[in-house]
Amino acid sequence: MVKQPTVLVLTQQLDAHADLVIRELHHRNAQVIRFNTADFPHKATLVARHTTGRTWEGELVVDQHALSLQEITGMWYRRPTPFEIDPALPPAAQQFAQAEARMAIGGVLRGLSCRWVNHPEKMVAADYKPYQLEMARACGLETPDTLLTNSAHAARQFLAEHPYGIIYKTLSGALVFSESGEPLSIYTSRVSLQDLEQEDSIRQTACLFQEEVSKELELRITVVGEQVFAAEIFSQHSSRTQVDFRQAEVMQHKNERCGGKTMMIRSDPRDPFAGPAAPARMHMVDRLKQEGAITSSAVEAAFRTIPRHLFLETFYLREQTAPVRWKQVKPSALDTLGWCQLVYADAPRITRLNEIGNPISSSSAPTIMAKTLEGACLSSGQRVLEIGAGTGYNAALLAFLVGDPAFVTTIELEDDLATLARRHLERVIGLGVHVIPGDGFFGYPPNAPYDRMVATVSTHRIPLAWLDQLGEDGILVMHLQGHLAGGCLMRFQKQGPGRSGCGQMMTGTDFMELRTPAVPSPLAPQLLTHLLHQDIACTVRFPQDQFDPTLLWDHHLAFLLQTLFPTLHLTSMRRQRGDPPQICLLDDQTHTLLAFARAEDQQWNLEVRGHMQVWERVLTAYQQWVAVGRPAATAYQLHVDAVGTQRLTLPSPSSPGGKAPAWVMYDPQA
Repeated sequence: MVKQPTVLVLTQQLDAHADLVIRELHHRNAQVIRFNTADFPHKATLVARHTTGRTWEGELVVDQHALSLQEITGMWYRRPTPFEIDPALPPAAQQFAQAEARMAIGGVLRGLSCRWVNHPEKMVAADYKPYQLEMARACGLETPDTLLTNSAHAARQFLAEHPYGIIYKTLSGALVFSESGEPLSIYTSRVSLQDLEQEDSIRQTACLFQEEVSKELELRITVVGEQVFAAEIFSQHSSRTQVDFRQAEVMQHKNERCGGKTMMIRSDPRDPFAGPAAPARMHMVDRLKQEGAITSSAVEAAFRTIPRHLFLETFYLREQTAPVRWKQVKPSALDTLGWCQLVYADAPRITRLNEIGNPISSSSAPTIMAKTLEGACLSSGQRVLEIGAGTGYNAALLAFLVGDPAFVTTIELEDDLATLARRHLERVIGLGVHVIPGDGFFGYPPNAPYDRMVATVSTHRIPLAWLDQLGEDGILVMHLQGHLAGGCLMRFQKQGPGRSGCGQMMTGTDFMELRTPAVPSPLAPQLLTHLLHQDIACTVRFPQDQFDPTLLWDHHLAFLLQTLFPTLHLTSMRRQRGDPPQICLLDDQTHTLLAFARAEDQQWNLEVRGHMQVWERVLTAYQQWVAVGRPAATAYQLHVDAVGTQRLTLPSPSSPGGKAPAWVMYDPQA
């Protein structure tokens, strides 16, 4: 039996790169222990013993998890932070304790027989650029002519020897700090003769000059064992990045609601839509503000900053045909202005169809996205879970609002859609967002609890896993909707113990349902055909003032019925060509068909195939809805108790007697 590998990851608390590596290690069935060295000695404990004839033995206790030193098979050395020593100690004692901790932890870990990526000593050696050049030469690579000097005269002579010019690059890194503490970057740059006239400046330290080498693109190579991974960097499309790609243009936006944090949005110099996209995006935001969808400066800044067009590579538009058909639209089929107008229109964009041509993924309409984000009341530092990554656009907006991509987790059922969303996010805002391929019905426990949850898919109730992973006083914004398409955006806030909380309906919506293997797929089409061949269980004749089947198409009645009957579907059919259509309610759970046909004198005939109790329950709910004044979907509240029982209520009863009914939507103990 192959032993499960155990990897110790040495890095700081917030490290998005480490998060991605750890996730991949988990996928490969490795046990991973994350050790933030700043936790030693006060939050982590080391007990190590070295006896005659034996290597180091003992354990490292991190986050109450005891790790045997002998079990460690790999060490991933990323960004360990300094050991945190008690600040109450005198400065000399703090320095001594710091040094002792460094020697103890560093010495024991270096003494273990395991693989390092990368070993600290190797990393130190690799930091020396002169050593890098010699190693490259020894490996057979062609290296540029290089001068290392503190002599201005030698530098001028070097420039004279290279008619195509020379460049200057730092030896120790590109980041320095001003007297005020502000970080400043020193990029690789071309050197002129005038630059080399500064004798005193060059004399102060060693300077590295190289002949300038023309290039078509740049490659960044990572070698792991015998495997080589190459990434292309297209740096020659902009004069700004031709010498140093790190000078790629970024847009800096300061969001006061996010604690003044600056969010860097990457600009692709090859983006052909950059010009027309900016005014189209501004026009979209102005319209959303005018219509009241955007009400805060933070959400406004997010929409003005994050470019939607970089998340939409193609989408589908509905053709005016029957049956419904979808036409794929690609940017190559339109001019840049036309494409941007479609992308920044206030409309959902279908991005994925299933095998029978039905939409299963989309980029939501900006109006709904804005209202969802406003309802979530996001602020700096909050941890957010998004159900339904889609294109990644909404996750980018969330990252902007909480100030750090590492605080955002988004989950997507389809592996390839998750990969695409991750690629979009890394292209626009860089690394950090946790894009998880998985079933959103169960949330994502490893990163819980969450301060906020946002569901870009709909479901007829709140899944218990979401309630369990939502933190105390946390807010969930989701679309409450069943098969009758009477959806409503809801803002739910956790209150009290367990799963308790209250949700208020905000605005009517029509949203794609959450796809999950945990909930059986609807059987409506097949079931309808099957039941039409079954015997009629009973027939009922009733007046329209007792029950009006035409109101089943009413959004507000549909909202109530779908929360009480989550497996109920509404359709219409004709028995024969020329017959008037029948309104049909079809229940997946009980295999029941209610077919309503209009009769004379405001009368209706009902044929029941299946269970009569379904009709009785639908009639009771309808009459209760009429009795309380036919309330709109936005009038309801959703109350959840400590165990997760969910009840739909009306806060302002208008029924006879002043007491409105409460409908039990879901009881986990039933």
